[in-house]
Amino acid sequence: MKAILTSAGFDNDRLVPVFLNLFDRPVESAKALFIPTALNTPDAREYVHVFLEDLYKVGIIDSNIDEYDLDKPFDSRRIIDYDVVFTCAGDSQYLLNRVNKVNFGIALESFFNNNGVYIGVSAGSDIMALNLPENLGYLNATIKCHAREGHEIGPLDTSSVPLVKLTDNQAILINGDIIEVVE
Repeated sequence: MKAILTSAGFDNDRLVPVFLNLFDRPVESAKALFIPTALNTPDAREYVHVFLEDLYKVGIIDSNIDEYDLDKPFDSRRIIDYDVVFTCAGDSQYLLNRVNKVNFGIALESFFNNNGVYIGVSAGSDIMALNLPENLGYLNATIKCHAREGHEIGPLDTSSVPLVKLTDNQAILINGDIIEVVE
């Protein structure tokens, strides 16, 4: 599994090369599935462009980005067409409810098995950890996004289900068996 779980996406430019190192080919050819579902109010929807900017910042071109709002089941065979899944910030519980309703977790399993890279921003990070009941459980930890003081940078031992506080400049990098807090 490859993932970057953030509080604030790529607001910290130092996270861009961390993301790029997860690819074994030019990112300009990468196809991304953009999931704005957690932005579930009209006011929140006004921020869609801010999150799309994160994808542009890492070099993914507009014509290679497809939006999916978790409004219908996703064919898990289609997920292998994507190299990146980007899940926006917003309402974590709403996002997780929609993920579970359309069985998107099953598609994510295929995505990870096909070497895809997941980017979570706040709510998109929360659903991957143990923050909420019926979470996806990809990280054996609880995440607190937007923390004033963050977790120590470096390897992260998740065997004891730690609370990992992330500032808006930090992320949890998962690259196979290696899990670390980066900044």
